[in-house]
Amino acid sequence: MTARAIIMGLIGALFIGTIGYFNDQVPRVNYFVGNHFPIIVFFPLVLVALLNPLLRRFKVTAAEMAVAAALMLVACNIPGSGMLRFWSRNVAMPVHAYRSQPDWQKGHVLDRVHPAMLTNGGVYDDAVNQKLLTGGSSVPWAAWEKPISVWGPIIALVAIASICMALVVHRTWSRHDRLPYPIAQLAESMIEAGRGGSGSIFSSKLFWLGACIVLGIHLVNGANLWADNRLINIPLSLNINDIFTLFSEKGVVWGYWAVGWPYGQLVIWPTALAFACFVASDVSFALGISPLALTAVTTVLFGMGLPTSASTMDGGIFPWAHAGSFFAIALVLVYLGRRNYWHIARQAITFMPSRESRPYEAWAFRGLVVAVAALVLLLSHLGLSWPFAILVIVMILTAFLVMARINAESGLILMETWWQPISVLMGLFGIKALGLGNYAIIAMLGLQFTINARECLMPLAVNAVRICDMHRVSPGRVGLGGSAAFVLVLAAAIPFSLFVDYKYGLQKGESFPVRSAPQRNFSNVALNYNRMSSEDRLASDSFSPLQRISEMTPNRNCLAAMAAGMVVVLVISALRMRFTWWPLHPILFLFWGTWAMGAFAFSFLVGWTLKLAASRFGVRHATLKTFMIGVIAGDLTGGALWMIVGAIYWAITGEAPKRYLVFPGG
Repeated sequence: MTARAIIMGLIGALFIGTIGYFNDQVPRVNYFVGNHFPIIVFFPLVLVALLNPLLRRFKVTAAEMAVAAALMLVACNIPGSGMLRFWSRNVAMPVHAYRSQPDWQKGHVLDRVHPAMLTNGGVYDDAVNQKLLTGGSSVPWAAWEKPISVWGPIIALVAIASICMALVVHRTWSRHDRLPYPIAQLAESMIEAGRGGSGSIFSSKLFWLGACIVLGIHLVNGANLWADNRLINIPLSLNINDIFTLFSEKGVVWGYWAVGWPYGQLVIWPTALAFACFVASDVSFALGISPLALTAVTTVLFGMGLPTSASTMDGGIFPWAHAGSFFAIALVLVYLGRRNYWHIARQAITFMPSRESRPYEAWAFRGLVVAVAALVLLLSHLGLSWPFAILVIVMILTAFLVMARINAESGLILMETWWQPISVLMGLFGIKALGLGNYAIIAMLGLQFTINARECLMPLAVNAVRICDMHRVSPGRVGLGGSAAFVLVLAAAIPFSLFVDYKYGLQKGESFPVRSAPQRNFSNVALNYNRMSSEDRLASDSFSPLQRISEMTPNRNCLAAMAAGMVVVLVISALRMRFTWWPLHPILFLFWGTWAMGAFAFSFLVGWTLKLAASRFGVRHATLKTFMIGVIAGDLTGGALWMIVGAIYWAITGEAPKRYLVFPGG
């Protein structure tokens, strides 16, 4: 890790963490990040790789490019949905809404959380709360000091725990399980091309063919968008609403959540299609058929009279089954790597060297334990009962672990969880055992970390470590440097984001993180208060941790759905490991029904079909892969060019630019 690589990486990371937030909230050009394959990292990588051979004695080495990209990747968790998109809203908007909510006032809902978790101790102040919405003001730092002092360490500890987990699983996933890491593969191809030479991917006509086709499509379609659809458009989507209508008349349950194809559109996203050709066929096939499989299951359940309605925050059959599927995959991962993890844990505890593990893995294991313990202590200090503090941390980290595994195995760059820790804990314990205070804190933690984890840190971290490991950069150094970079960028990004919020206001942003999600959490607290007060159960707020466990009243539907999700995933995982011909990957059950999976499913199905056809017609996998790397490079370039056009337009006119999408929702 040279000084030049670290400086380049830190400058890029600070730019992403600060200007990335400004971009997403004010001009609202396409997101800098938006998913686990951020344009803001990989387009510059393509550009540097192209120009690097011309730099001669100033040429950047492959290891330097890898380190810089890794530090930037870690910072991508900060500006958007993974972090700052929800943070100030989570802390301030409940205080703003409290005055107009009689049920909240009756239930004293803001008193259920520690005052330091809210702005100004939970007391409304026009200069703090209203000005956050309207803008045109300076930051009232005194009202934010305590929330920053509480949430800053929580966020940093969760990030450090995520990076430590990435280091612990790295060798098992990359060496033992031989996962493809499609994103790291793409980065490696670009970095190697940056070295120059006749063997470079840039010397391949297939690469340039794929890049030019996709870039040409984006240039034509982007120009048409900016010309208000008065020019030529090359369609990449197909409207299937008529098919929805036809089948709904025949009793098949179609809809936004059931079919999983948002807005009735089959869309080809070139990067998703390309990554489908990088991975095992059963993976891309399972992802591709997920909307159809979910439709079939939903139709059967509906016909049986079972409730199919669901909410990420409140639970339901599908969210609870999703949670069970996540926990099952986590168990499978621990089982598959049990020997490696045992050696790592033994070295971490005994401090005795081992041939079967590496020193950095032992230190990462220790760091994970310390970070989790510190989180439990901190959350307990804030009023969360320690059993629930442990459970919610384990659930958050489990979600991150499974998302990282799926990203490394499938190249799925856009992922969401269809369950929240609060919905699972409510299903397992019930509100009497959980208590209103615990409910409110857990709901706030879920809103911060898992409600829309489309830029989750751990998938970014495992790719950062893998990219550097390919160039013999010590994973331990990458983990230490990445942790330091994250904390540094977070320390700069939080005050900068507040400056942006108070200068421009949140009303120009989106309604879900600003109003819907923060208010929903505390509305549920008020609703449960009314239920408990009518049944004389409010005394449960004073229960000891052990009393809460003894008062568990599990929801039978929750237990059945979670058990079903776990059993199905465990059985399919066992069949996949036992029989090479088994055609289905358990990834099907992890994300079906989510908006993210619906957006990408058709692209993975088309990619699976292309890969199958290429195999049947004797096209070498390496040939297909070269073409698809060009497709991804063209996608990145097209997206970056229209982002630049949008930024220039906003800088000149001050008006919101057209948003040309190369990735869903970005």
